[in-house]
Amino acid sequence: MGLSSDKIWRIILGISGIGVVSAASFLGDTGDPLRFDHPRQISKMAGYNLVEDSSARVKAQQLISKRGRRNLRSVLYRMAMIMIAVNNEMKELYQYLKTAKTIPSRRNKLLFPRK
Repeated sequence: MGLSSDKIWRIILGISGIGVVSAASFLGDTGDPLRFDHPRQISKMAGYNLVEDSSARVKAQQLISKRGRRNLRSVLYRMAMIMIAVNNEMKELYQYLKTAKTIPSRRNKLLFPRK
């Protein structure tokens, strides 16, 4: 039993900072978001999963893979920036993670991806 597409629209548009265009772009790239078992699957689909480029001699830092859908990655980034600007809860979370002394590397890479 899944939600109807109308309920999915209402849920996404109910998030402060998400507009019709952003929601349509997100749903257009992902399709039915309920088909994913975990949110990490959507971030992997976008190419936000972390990879490590290392060899036997050199251990490199972790970077986002960028092997996913470029448009979805762009939509998610724009949605996040708008939510940080408009949504007070997201703004507080962003400021906390940005100023925290110890940020786990996974959170750090997702918060501050290299372009």
